[in-house]
Amino acid sequence: MNFDKLFEQTDNSIKIEFLKRILTSDKALRKKFFGYIPAITPDIPARNLYITEFSNKVLLGYKEFTESMEALNLEDFDLEHYVEPHNGYIEEWEAYDSMAEQEIEEAYGDFEDEILESLLQGNIVDIMIDFLAFYRAATDARINNPFDVLEPVNDYLIETKLSEWIDFTTKKIVVTNLTDDHIINAIVQFFIYFGSQKKDAAESIDFFENFLIALINKVSDKGAIPILDKITSIDSTYFPGFANAMIKRTGSHDDWENLALHLYMTDKQVAEELLSYYTVANQHQKYIETAKKLFTNNKAYWCISVQQHISAKDDSRFYIDVNLQCCTSTSKIKYYKNVKKLLSKDEKESFIENLKYNTELKAFIFKEDGEFEKIKPLVKSLDSLWNSSEKILDTIKNVYPEFVFEKIPKHINSLMSDSKRSRHTYIEIANWLKYANQIPNHREKTIKLTTKLFNHKPNLPALKDEFRKAGII
Repeated sequence: MNFDKLFEQTDNSIKIEFLKRILTSDKALRKKFFGYIPAITPDIPARNLYITEFSNKVLLGYKEFTESMEALNLEDFDLEHYVEPHNGYIEEWEAYDSMAEQEIEEAYGDFEDEILESLLQGNIVDIMIDFLAFYRAATDARINNPFDVLEPVNDYLIETKLSEWIDFTTKKIVVTNLTDDHIINAIVQFFIYFGSQKKDAAESIDFFENFLIALINKVSDKGAIPILDKITSIDSTYFPGFANAMIKRTGSHDDWENLALHLYMTDKQVAEELLSYYTVANQHQKYIETAKKLFTNNKAYWCISVQQHISAKDDSRFYIDVNLQCCTSTSKIKYYKNVKKLLSKDEKESFIENLKYNTELKAFIFKEDGEFEKIKPLVKSLDSLWNSSEKILDTIKNVYPEFVFEKIPKHINSLMSDSKRSRHTYIEIANWLKYANQIPNHREKTIKLTTKLFNHKPNLPALKDEFRKAGII
């Protein structure tokens, strides 16, 4: 019999049963089937109906959560009978925040148990619906908050409560038995739901990204994943981590690199993986090109990791810029040493000028270049001495010992004249006297100053005690 005629005459239920059997038994054929679905599914009414059902459930949950949020009692706080969660005094606003947290916990304290129950039943779609509904409700709810507790309380519900539930679920997914069908279905519904929302809704996808990544990594048959390739028209820059996780499970190195090149400027994790890939693959020129773009976009973030993999031979200007940024970000002189011979006089002066209030780093640079006389104005500019001031004084104490010593008695006199001085003040004085004792040729002067303070009238037992502890008497 002619195949076309037989096929047309055969009941659909038989054809579906046959299709299911061969797809179940043939992994390669099943992968082809998954690749074929995205091209035709938008025209299948039954699927559109299911998406409508999913959206309706999100809307229903949204209404329920909104109602419960707007019913939260963040007004009738009973401070008189409030029991602090820990010992010790707390401010009134802290008590209000604590009572608000308790109110929210009472309203949603069973949510984790409900999540766990759904997970054990394999109802990952129901969890997805609840998360989306809660997120939307917390975004829109008009919560009466006269005391401005947990301000803004809507953000608290999302960034604290919902984040906790998503983290909890993400960890439980790893050890929970979920079928690939349920996982894929949940991800499909998620993206189609967001695709049906207003355009700026796509910006909210990244909030759920770790959850989506946990789901995609849970799929046991990676041949089932390609169905997701064309599931949404939303640009992958809105969910770079998930797109990255998906392509790593299904694509080739070239596929992954192409996606990473599309995403790396908007996602630091993808960027780090791309740089690591170029390092391992010994593709140094690609590393340099990529690192330059990343560094230009965020110098403070990328300077340290990039610096380890470049040299002046690669690009001297880039090497200088990266090391000077490292020097600025860390206040470590070693990065300046790397490039000081490559800097012109004007470039050095411009760099130091841009350091502005980083007196310590300026002093290190002047010491490195033997320009000790330029450090003296920096020391004079110090209105007071702090623990960190020792590092600045160290740069010239062997060159200008008298100049450095003069700062210490002045600072100690200032501390002693403070009517609110305390035990901490005496500890600081003792520490500065110990430092003064290390200044070349000034031990005798330090002893005289120490003795004078020790014999202070009226008697200061606490000061004497700290001197003894410091070993200077």
